[in-house]
Amino acid sequence: MKILISGGQGFIGGILSHQLRGLGHTVSDEKWDITSSTEIKRLFTEKQAETWDVVFHLASITDVRFCDENPTISEKVNFSATVAIADALASQRSSCHLIFASSSLVYDFNFRGAGPHEVSESSRLGGQGIYAQHKLRCEEVLLDQYADKIAKVTIVRPFSHCHVMQRAERFLGRLEKKLSSSSERNIPLSDRG
Repeated sequence: MKILISGGQGFIGGILSHQLRGLGHTVSDEKWDITSSTEIKRLFTEKQAETWDVVFHLASITDVRFCDENPTISEKVNFSATVAIADALASQRSSCHLIFASSSLVYDFNFRGAGPHEVSESSRLGGQGIYAQHKLRCEEVLLDQYADKIAKVTIVRPFSHCHVMQRAERFLGRLEKKLSSSSERNIPLSDRG
């Protein structure tokens, strides 16, 4: 597969790039300015978006305190850049699968004392703070405005993904196994699917 990764130089992107290359996939993880709609359009035009099989959009500012203290920067990076990437894919009318890295922080953990072990896909949304609000807005826009314009949109909400001791059986390891063992474009990421 031909795969583009925004945030490919970051923690998750770096691991994902390495693992996908090891499986024989063609990966573009070059550093680019996700806040520049001109650069995004150039990247998709020059790189021919219609040839990408998957775009992993991982790039974001994940420092919650920084986002709360700098909401304008957070919005530009964590929301507007996602919309610009979706616009670029939609304008290409490609068959590309967009995988958006949201956050588990979009869940309302204050609701009836819910904690990370009590959260499921059907749990109440409404996370606290600017970072969670921007991620949730991205999810809503991707599903409401781009579901019929991009071939496939998948949203993942990882928990505690940035740790130096992350083991292969966590999300990335399971994702790698599913990608390498499936020729289908619709790949279930849970052990139940």
